[in-house]
Amino acid sequence: MLERMPQEVSYLYILKPPEFLVLIGVAVVLAAAGYALFRWWYERDKVPPLWAIVIAAILALALYLVAAIPIWVRADAYRKLTVILYSLVIGAIPGAYFSYSFLSAMALRSVRRITWLNTSLPGVDDFLHARELASQGDIDGAVAMYKNYPEKQAHALFAAAHLLEMNGRFREAAETFQKCAEVSGGQIRPWSEAVFRWAKLCEVNLDRVDKSIELYEQLVERAPSTELGRLASAKLVRLRTEAGKDARQEPAPGPAPRKPSRKRDKKGSPQKSRG
Repeated sequence: MLERMPQEVSYLYILKPPEFLVLIGVAVVLAAAGYALFRWWYERDKVPPLWAIVIAAILALALYLVAAIPIWVRADAYRKLTVILYSLVIGAIPGAYFSYSFLSAMALRSVRRITWLNTSLPGVDDFLHARELASQGDIDGAVAMYKNYPEKQAHALFAAAHLLEMNGRFREAAETFQKCAEVSGGQIRPWSEAVFRWAKLCEVNLDRVDKSIELYEQLVERAPSTELGRLASAKLVRLRTEAGKDARQEPAPGPAPRKPSRKRDKKGSPQKSRG
């Protein structure tokens, strides 16, 4: 007992090498499996369903526990807390990845819910490469790739404008939304969404309220029964009300003060007052 004690005590605050390798190996494999699964969806220009991410995370947790619990059971009593703490720390690797995937999918679904970009697109490799450039910080390269997309130009221009807007390049985004509206032509939905986003940029970010009112009027006139048409109508009421208040608050210019005139006699010379 005394001969074994120094070797056992040396692992009081750390895992034994086989235990560490098992836990870290299982964590990395689970994270890699999740990456491969979700990559399959993104390569097809689709967002992984939230239920699929939750199920995958539960399965990953179960597999990790299958590997961690036997290590905890075989550990001596004074090492069980160490095994628990290391298991939690190492288990954060797949846990963090699945949490990130869940939040990312929620964000993408919220964006696509208000746009028509969830349409299945041919040749999605170009869009995939553009998204990868954007994720690497090459915004100009991604925008150029979107603008050079040969098919479905309205989709590509909308994606480029959205990327520019998200990076604070509002003037370029407004110009790109304008091009998207022009390219959309007779397609009401892409045209209305591009015009609405263009008008919102003019209203909020570019200080061009008159232009935003003009665009909202076009939207209400052409697509009054759509959701964006109703939103544009509500914005028109608000903007016109604010414009009316501003006009009433401005002081009205009064008549110019008249200079005192002198009386003239019949000969036209000014009369002097008698003292």
